[in-house]
Amino acid sequence: MTSSHKLCVNVPLWVQFIALALNGSAAVLPPQGGECDCGLIGDYVNPASPAELYRGPKGESLLGEYIAKLAPSFPNFDLEVKRVADGRIVIIVPNLAQNTAYGFSPNDHAFAYFSIRNQGGAPDAAIEVAAVYNLADANAAPVQPVWSFEKQGAASAGFGFSPHDRYFAFTVVSGPNSSVLKVIDTSDGRAQVDTDLHFFTVPIDNVQVGGWGFSPDPEDRSFVYAYTFGQLSASLNVINLESKQGVVSRTLHGEASWQFSPCGDVFGVVATNNFSGNDVGLI
Repeated sequence: MTSSHKLCVNVPLWVQFIALALNGSAAVLPPQGGECDCGLIGDYVNPASPAELYRGPKGESLLGEYIAKLAPSFPNFDLEVKRVADGRIVIIVPNLAQNTAYGFSPNDHAFAYFSIRNQGGAPDAAIEVAAVYNLADANAAPVQPVWSFEKQGAASAGFGFSPHDRYFAFTVVSGPNSSVLKVIDTSDGRAQVDTDLHFFTVPIDNVQVGGWGFSPDPEDRSFVYAYTFGQLSASLNVINLESKQGVVSRTLHGEASWQFSPCGDVFGVVATNNFSGNDVGLI
């Protein structure tokens, strides 16, 4: 879905649209001629997928303020994060596996890792561990995690930071047809999203959801995720992360696509309707 007009101007009468209010409520707008308090002009954009944990060739963060490395400590490894300016070790985590995933958020504000302990044993004896650190607390080294996760058994997981470092999205398989989805505030560890997803079939990829991502605004204000829960049904959800309120919860029965307006105030959906062709709406 694209638009060459300023948001919410000259929208056809047959289009229904709802603004994602900052307080998490859905504010119904007039079908034509309204404004969205956004000065940007341009195409709608896809949700920003969670960014991979960044680590440069020498373990450095993207802005070069920190360096992370796994140091051998038989039979496992210790994870260390050092501040470049003064060489101070601000994070140390012992007893992790060699293939631990670890790295920094896009603006060096946060750090996270995901690992499996006891990896050499049986899968049901392994323990999955993950943690998020707020590097604004680096002066109080060693920094303690603002959020941590531990689960018995080894299963695939997906995770990453929001584009502006504010949140950490995390999902892990929790059963034959289910997974846990969390979105964590990187400043204090609060779970702004904490839900169980129950699938129609066994999840087959590392993300475990049909699609997920953040709105394009600097606050990373909204989070969207979709997953299949029936043979011909999928659930599409949008959460206002500031208020923790759901502003969209919609069942889809066919192919669909969705995008955010440039300011993230409006969410557009094009969905196949088995009875009347395509439904188009700005939500």
